[in-house]
Amino acid sequence: MSKHLTREISRLEARLLQLARMVESSFSQAVEALLRRDVDLARSVIRQDLLIDSMEVDVEQEGLRLLALHQPVAIDLRSIVTVLKANSDLERIGDLLVNIAERTTEMTGEDFRSIRAVVRELARVVEGMIEGAMGALVNQDRETAGCVLLAYREVDSLGQTLYDEFKRLAVVRPEVTEELMRWLSGARNLERIAGHATNIAEDVIYMCEGTIVRHKRASA
Repeated sequence: MSKHLTREISRLEARLLQLARMVESSFSQAVEALLRRDVDLARSVIRQDLLIDSMEVDVEQEGLRLLALHQPVAIDLRSIVTVLKANSDLERIGDLLVNIAERTTEMTGEDFRSIRAVVRELARVVEGMIEGAMGALVNQDRETAGCVLLAYREVDSLGQTLYDEFKRLAVVRPEVTEELMRWLSGARNLERIAGHATNIAEDVIYMCEGTIVRHKRASA
């Protein structure tokens, strides 16, 4: 890798990290808005998505410029491709956070303590997956990326726990089913976000090893 290209890739990664920090901030706000049913905070998350979208476009354009200008190979190529794919996943996470915020603005304020407790724990795990995936990318850390893949099992388990509680409450309190659906929608979006964090981790492994591990999470 030439020193010039090394600097260019480092700058590209720095821009991606800036995007990641914006997404992580929106994540925290969206979860807080959901748990507190804070409509004003939810609307702030929706507004911030415009900045996330703009930065995603900037990173993509810069990555494509590097591909066209330098025609990189081997680890250089894998590094740029990984940044571009992570960039897309981060933008999609932003969209899913908007979905959570929109459901929050529709809530009536009904309190479901058991549901909130599971959603809080689910959000904690997913947030850790995002941070882990981005840290693995920056440090080219295959081990941390593998841990992110394994964490998805906990997401699956918490998702099932939440669905079971949803069914129980829907039976005993059918009059609040619509409100329960809003909580379930928020949780499902968190699960999808975990999927995007997993995508990033898989791409980090590809960057480090040149091995595609998609569909092989159980062996990560």
